[in-house]
Amino acid sequence: MAGERDKIVEPSMVEMSDAFMKAEKQLDTTKGEAEKLAKLMEDGALQGKGGEIFATAIRNKLNKKIDKLANKMHELHGDVKKALEAMREAEKKAQQQFK
Repeated sequence: MAGERDKIVEPSMVEMSDAFMKAEKQLDTTKGEAEKLAKLMEDGALQGKGGEIFATAIRNKLNKKIDKLANKMHELHGDVKKALEAMREAEKKAQQQFK
């Protein structure tokens, strides 16, 4: 049973953890690109009130939501890693009972 679990669950959990970490990094990149766009708007790409509103929306709405999502990806990455460690520790304890 444990051998079967190793083939299915553990690699999936490692893959999931890596995916959450990759998503967090991608969201950080996205936030940087959005900030560049806001700066471009402020520097005259879209002048007047429309440009100001667009830049403000990026900074006050979009970037806050991106931060919230990136923080969630970080949290989930940590949760999966902790669950994987707990699973490995429980398996070690169970194996020791039979030695």
